[in-house]
Amino acid sequence: MSNRNRLTVELSYNNRLHHGVRLLPHQWIEIYGPTVAVEVMVHPNMARSLKEAGKSVPESVIGDAMIDSGAQATTIDTSVAERLQLPRTSKIEAFGIGGRSEGYTSPCSIFIPSLKLTTNCARAHCHELTKNAKHIIALIGRDILKQMTFFYDGINGQVQLVYPLPFGVVPRKGSTDAQKQARQRKRRR
Repeated sequence: MSNRNRLTVELSYNNRLHHGVRLLPHQWIEIYGPTVAVEVMVHPNMARSLKEAGKSVPESVIGDAMIDSGAQATTIDTSVAERLQLPRTSKIEAFGIGGRSEGYTSPCSIFIPSLKLTTNCARAHCHELTKNAKHIIALIGRDILKQMTFFYDGINGQVQLVYPLPFGVVPRKGSTDAQKQARQRKRRR
């Protein structure tokens, strides 16, 4: 795949503090895991129904999502689902490192600003995430990761997400990828 047909985001962990102590990038990733800024919002079908009924659409919730390649489905914190007034569509049980957890599914949308990518999740899992990780409002699971490439370099503390653009779409002027392409064109001359 050529650089022209993808968006890349480097998840940066430089100069972060933990209890007042400056962490090196590889230490940050080890303690907090790879995270990316996200915006969780109501599913477009729900937003349309609310507007048609003359009701207001709840404002999106902004925060960090941890990339969890071990999670089959994307999960949002129950407090986020409640703020967005998301309907509970079914009960679920999840099994992970922390053991068994009961929760429910809800439709929602997750926007990753750095990739300009919005994914509509018909059955996002809803569990208590902030109980154990106060800064995490969502886990990005394999249902979203299957759309991109994920590089994890723990030694150097670098994480990268690469999203292939749909055919015919080019990165916007001023984006990191557009700037890289301009530098590559200059080097070729």
